[in-house]
Amino acid sequence: MKKKSLISLLCLMFLVLPLSYCSGQGLSKEEIIQLAIVKANELGYDTEEMDVFYDEGNTELQKIFLREGVPACDEEGGECLQGQPGTPEEKYPSLVNRNYQNVYFRTRDEKEVVLGADLWIFVDKDIGEIINWMSVK
Repeated sequence: MKKKSLISLLCLMFLVLPLSYCSGQGLSKEEIIQLAIVKANELGYDTEEMDVFYDEGNTELQKIFLREGVPACDEEGGECLQGQPGTPEEKYPSLVNRNYQNVYFRTRDEKEVVLGADLWIFVDKDIGEIINWMSVK
């Protein structure tokens, strides 16, 4: 699985991303999802056993943060605990003034409660950089 992820990442980096970047249009939905999957796999998640959601315009993320509170996490990404309502940008200064897209991962088996099962990955839509990530307990 790791070899497959590495090959996918290399193909994406050397073939697809330069074309997207040079065209000035940013990355496609599929490219952003693929980058997030590679990062999730690097973090030890089995993405083949998870549902992946492309949160168009980050609208669901904004609703969750404003309704349930901004999880308390370290700036480099990591496991988080519930916090106060706010916005993603308030908690993660690295998101301020960035054109980012959220990709959300969750376990398919809702009966199986796993610590750290929810994963959000923030991808720069223009250059494909993984800006940050968070996993909620």
